[in-house]
Amino acid sequence: MANKNSFIFLPDISGFTKFVSHTEVEHSQHIIAELLELLIDSQDLGMTLAEIEGDALFYYKNESVPQPAELMAQVEKMYVAFHSHLKLYEKRRICNCGACSTANELTLKFIAHAGPLDFIQIKDQRKPYGKEVITAHRLMKNTVPIDDYLLLSEGVYNSWTSSIQSDLPQKESQSEYDLGVVHYKYFELIPLQEKAKLPSLAVAEERNSRILASETILIDQDREKLFEYISNFKYRLKWTPGIDKLDYEENRVNRLGTKHQCVVDGRLIDIETVAKEDQEPEELIYGERTEGIPLVKPFTTFFTIKKEANQSRVIVEGRTESKSLLSRLLSPLIRIKIRQQMRSVLKNLKKYAESEAL
Repeated sequence: MANKNSFIFLPDISGFTKFVSHTEVEHSQHIIAELLELLIDSQDLGMTLAEIEGDALFYYKNESVPQPAELMAQVEKMYVAFHSHLKLYEKRRICNCGACSTANELTLKFIAHAGPLDFIQIKDQRKPYGKEVITAHRLMKNTVPIDDYLLLSEGVYNSWTSSIQSDLPQKESQSEYDLGVVHYKYFELIPLQEKAKLPSLAVAEERNSRILASETILIDQDREKLFEYISNFKYRLKWTPGIDKLDYEENRVNRLGTKHQCVVDGRLIDIETVAKEDQEPEELIYGERTEGIPLVKPFTTFFTIKKEANQSRVIVEGRTESKSLLSRLLSPLIRIKIRQQMRSVLKNLKKYAESEAL
């Protein structure tokens, strides 16, 4: 039995090209997952999430259509949250792969449709079904000439008793499908980007930190793959000796401010991804800061990757901001220990990087 006055809402992310490398595909998937989760967390109209359809969400509200002001407020909340996150991501990203470097170009559109819904029961799941569901999905392919917009089908605006009030640019149009001609209005959302919040400053190491130890090695691997091996936590246990366990968010791309934990000899260490203030354009640099190392806390490690002929030179550098007298007295012993660890890390990294491919 069909229900009347039901609402279908489809937020849809687009803008990623088809990337070739494994890194780019993986990072694009993680970025889209972050953004979809953000949109889900921003939903406050009491809608039901029927499906996650690739880069889109399929919401419905049975036997109820939000009023114009409610719908516009929901669209603005999601759109501003989306672009605030992209601003934050762009400010704090550490990866220059195709996916990460073009994430700020992602677009967001919303399709809103209304009409009677049928439902189909598949085992323990009840899903919207029927002509209106097909119509809403057909509307995702339309003749709207812009990328960021809210599309309202005639089913939506014909169900309202009052007209929608908005300062956003709007136009009327129509598209023809196998189901017939569908009339709609669309609103340009670009002006809402002005409301996106600026990110806080990226985390960086202190200017007054001092170098405790540094080691270098040549590796037969290109810079971008080496950077991925170093900065992507899923590879960390493959080349870093002494780590018993590593806790991190697997579906997130590492960026400035990202925090993870590792267990070394039974001791829990909190680590945060940081930037280096004096980075050269041709260098790829990954940094981490920890407070968990005695005598030298806080301690920051930087991996600098430089192209050298047909190889890559990796320089690992350990810095501390500690000014304690005991730390300075023990510095020679501390340096010896840190250098030993660095040599072991670089040796393992070289072995792994030269024998594996992403």
